[in-house]
Amino acid sequence: MADYGSGDLVWDQQQLAARISDADGRAVLQVHDLYQELRAPLQGYLTRVTGASPSEAEDIIQETFVQLLLELLGRKAIRNPRPWAFKVAYHTALDRLSKQGREATPLGAAGDPATAGWNAEEQMLLDERGQRVTAALGLLTVQERQCIELRAEGLRYREIAEALGLQISTVSTFVFRAVRKIARHLDV
Repeated sequence: MADYGSGDLVWDQQQLAARISDADGRAVLQVHDLYQELRAPLQGYLTRVTGASPSEAEDIIQETFVQLLLELLGRKAIRNPRPWAFKVAYHTALDRLSKQGREATPLGAAGDPATAGWNAEEQMLLDERGQRVTAALGLLTVQERQCIELRAEGLRYREIAEALGLQISTVSTFVFRAVRKIARHLDV
């Protein structure tokens, strides 16, 4: 049904048509579309928040979407699959790291491979900025950080509340506090 080695889900429509009903086919296509939409944001989120490598994040994302498809094919109702995917991917990453005897270690700017070709001064300034941002993020509670990370990925307050099991007003408060703490620390 899917080729997991290429980084993109590949759907064999004839094989699917032979195995599933029209309703199931719509679920498969919805999951495929959602995968295309959320793959990059989920990968960024997982690498930043948990420190998973890009390949680990990709494995976690695919596992998340297989789980979503199985839920939908099992006729389980998922009201809003976007926050559901972030929540499941996050917990899957934590479970995987725990089984490996590792803890979530968010990446700092210094570990960003995109800056590998920068000169020493640029890298030093970036490292310093990354350390300041990392220190500012360290001032946040776990829930404040989760809210700000999910907001940075474009989730709405309602979606964040659903993903974290919080009230919308609580999410609003956490995001406000997080922004205020970060701004104070960075003297913005």
